[in-house]
Amino acid sequence: MKFSANYQLREIKNPSYPDAIDAVDIYMNTTHPCIRTDSNAIFYWLENYHNIYDDKLCALAFYMNDIVIGFAQLCYFIEEKIVVIDYVSIDPGYRKHNVFFEFCDHIFEYIKNEFRDYLFIITELAKMQNPTQKCDNFEIMSRLLGMVGFYELDVDYVQLELSSKNHESFLEAGLFVNPRPAGDFLKKETVCEILHVLYIKHYLRWYEVQPRQDYDEYKIKAHQTYKTSSKKLKKNINLKSTETELLKNNNLAQPTALRGASFSWPVFYMVSIFSSTLIIVALLKLLSAEKSDFIQLFLLIFLSFLMITGIILPATQKTVRQYLTIILKIWKNK
Repeated sequence: MKFSANYQLREIKNPSYPDAIDAVDIYMNTTHPCIRTDSNAIFYWLENYHNIYDDKLCALAFYMNDIVIGFAQLCYFIEEKIVVIDYVSIDPGYRKHNVFFEFCDHIFEYIKNEFRDYLFIITELAKMQNPTQKCDNFEIMSRLLGMVGFYELDVDYVQLELSSKNHESFLEAGLFVNPRPAGDFLKKETVCEILHVLYIKHYLRWYEVQPRQDYDEYKIKAHQTYKTSSKKLKKNINLKSTETELLKNNNLAQPTALRGASFSWPVFYMVSIFSSTLIIVALLKLLSAEKSDFIQLFLLIFLSFLMITGIILPATQKTVRQYLTIILKIWKNK
């Protein structure tokens, strides 16, 4: 039976939104306690952020066939034209097929529609030494971020505490940027601005719900951390060498299936076609077949190969459909 899914992304306007609790619960249930934001703070700022600041805080519920299966939160800082993505969480029961990439595609589309003037999308990824699940694993998640067009900055970065009692959340983290900069680096001034947005605006604002004494102490720490981090910056901040270096032409408009596969699938197909051709030539010699038989046999084998690939690896289905269209045109004109 063919799997069919209808995906939707809906903004949670306020805490009374019908699926707000279910969506936030997905985040709470899939995030390690050490790096998890208090749900009461999420609902508080969801209701009050727009009354205090001009920047926009957005909570998003992700649906598959009208069932809420994911939660995301982001903030757009108007002056700097920077989007900061806080969370992208998916219910474990739906982490299959192409769901993660579909979720990211919908988020990118939302950002492009809502914040047309944005320059960069920023997200951080904590480096937990003993992750308990895949979504806490820095290596796994950084590869996934690379597949959807994020690049890690070669900069020392730490994640500040997420509450006055959660000291374990003060962790070394990776800082990722999308889209790829115009060159192979970001200028020092740009990274300084990003750090200022994160430490002084994003984190410090969020901490205002804490008791006054805790907030004053946190404010000092946030400014000290920003000052220390900005002093370490070089003139140009390079991108770290990762698998994403092979995806230099990535952009938000490129289909997710191609983003995740473009660096390896063309080579894979070429090798497969070459191998299939050798086998076919050997068979033709044994059977003394004609040229037309050669073409038909070749197309049949390659068609079967594509269909099997699409079934086994759902993330390649868009690529497979493109090749199938080409083959059918050749078959009709043969």
